[in-house]
Amino acid sequence: MFYLKELLLIIRDHKVLSIANLALLVFFVGVIQHKSDIRSFFSLDSKTTSAPYFNALVSAGSNPEAIARKIGNLPGVAKVELRNSSKLEKEIGGFLKGLGAGEELLAGGFNSFKVVLDKSTRPESRQLIREYFSRLVGKKDVTFSEVKTSRSTGFKASPLYTLFAKWSDTYIAALAGFGWLFTLWLLSQPIQAQGYVIERFQRKDKTALKMYFWLWMIPVAAFFAVAIAIDLKVGLLDLAPVMALLVLGAVLFARKGSSPRRFI
Repeated sequence: MFYLKELLLIIRDHKVLSIANLALLVFFVGVIQHKSDIRSFFSLDSKTTSAPYFNALVSAGSNPEAIARKIGNLPGVAKVELRNSSKLEKEIGGFLKGLGAGEELLAGGFNSFKVVLDKSTRPESRQLIREYFSRLVGKKDVTFSEVKTSRSTGFKASPLYTLFAKWSDTYIAALAGFGWLFTLWLLSQPIQAQGYVIERFQRKDKTALKMYFWLWMIPVAAFFAVAIAIDLKVGLLDLAPVMALLVLGAVLFARKGSSPRRFI
């Protein structure tokens, strides 16, 4: 606890630097945990096309969560979104009144679904999905929109963006890692200076390295506590880059403590 107390005193005197160091470490871990999501966000597919989908209006007497679950499990369905019918009622009220089957839905209330299909789904499969939907809730209790097919957004990717999109998670993780190492190097200056003073007047050894141990141990322990609480699955491959970064940071503190220096 002696080293933790000394570390907290340094953090108190360097609040902004300590917060930046912690934030970059958390950001680095977050990038490692969501690599596939980052690649998907920057992927060219998400920038150039939108998936085909159709809307379905179902009478309010049905169970919307059960319908969404069953439709979402069908081959060719990417996801099913439940939409806010109260907001849509004003927009489509005039349209429904022009439909014989739609008037009953509008009068009794309805649930609105957006069924997003896989881009590779064939027209025959799309029709089978709609037919299954009709059998599930009753043909008279559902109204479909037309299937809106994929459309180009006009996005033209440069070769540089193509390269970035392919390795976007690696680039962002590297940027966060280098940023953390830079703030750690700045923070190591007062830690090394304090370690020099302690080792000079007390029987202590490797003081700076031990304070560094507490510096990363606290956020890492907090991360695992949260992961256990929310049942988050953490793979060993995900932990490897984090541990490598922490070991690299230890190099800054492994050298002998230096005397205090004044920076102009």
